[in-house]
Amino acid sequence: MTAVFEVRARDDDASMRLTALTRDYFLAEVHERNLTASAHIGTYMSHGLAKLFTDMAAEWRGWIGSKTWSSFEGELTVSAQADKPDLWIALLLRAALVLTRSQGGSGVRWQYPSTEC
Repeated sequence: MTAVFEVRARDDDASMRLTALTRDYFLAEVHERNLTASAHIGTYMSHGLAKLFTDMAAEWRGWIGSKTWSSFEGELTVSAQADKPDLWIALLLRAALVLTRSQGGSGVRWQYPSTEC
């Protein structure tokens, strides 16, 4: 069974999903009404990502400043701020990024070149 971690926005269709692919990579996806972005993220030195979400859950009443984690090679950065009663999570995806936009039933797709060796 594939391990999946998903965070959904409270008021709209936005979500972030992390899916285990192999021992060396996981897939990070961001979905919003008119945008989908995804990137393969290396797992090397990624142990702090679980701690980020554990800390957010432990401090559910809020905290001062930002809590941030970045992958070793910079493909993914997750930053969170808590401003009672809201939690804001910002994601930055890089490398091998595919963006898809729907507009009036037609789709537009951009493929960014991969920086992987």
